[in-house]
Amino acid sequence: MKKVLHTLVASGGILLHGSSSKFDEVHPHYTDNELAICATPFPEIAITMAVLRSCGLGQRGYTASINKNSCNLVISVCEKVLADLLYKNPVGYVYALDASYFLEKRDAFEYRAYNSLYVQQCMRVTKAHLPFFPIEGQTSYKVPLNRSLANLVN
Repeated sequence: MKKVLHTLVASGGILLHGSSSKFDEVHPHYTDNELAICATPFPEIAITMAVLRSCGLGQRGYTASINKNSCNLVISVCEKVLADLLYKNPVGYVYALDASYFLEKRDAFEYRAYNSLYVQQCMRVTKAHLPFFPIEGQTSYKVPLNRSLANLVN
């Protein structure tokens, strides 16, 4: 899955959005006190967001941040989310969206659009697609990102 998503982004004009819900059109939702659609060129981020959001606790169950110097995704999950990852099979969706609608570039990792967008492609993802392997008792993970993807958009 990661290779398929990487190829989509590398071919140009595509950004990725991860969600716990399946739909044909992505609508802005509240993020940082504004209505927006957040997307990224990094498959690891989109897959992680889609699967962790499907664990049912929303952003109270995990934190994800980017170490911009080392180009790593740093993930921390609570015990409930870890249990879901270990003993259930949460399902999420990664959406390929037209990058030309993302007018605001927050940094190389996050872009924002402010209008609803039709989905170019939708892929179902599970814990098997995560860029890290959940381990009992381990609630923190570090995932290296391919820095070259940051230069492919716009």
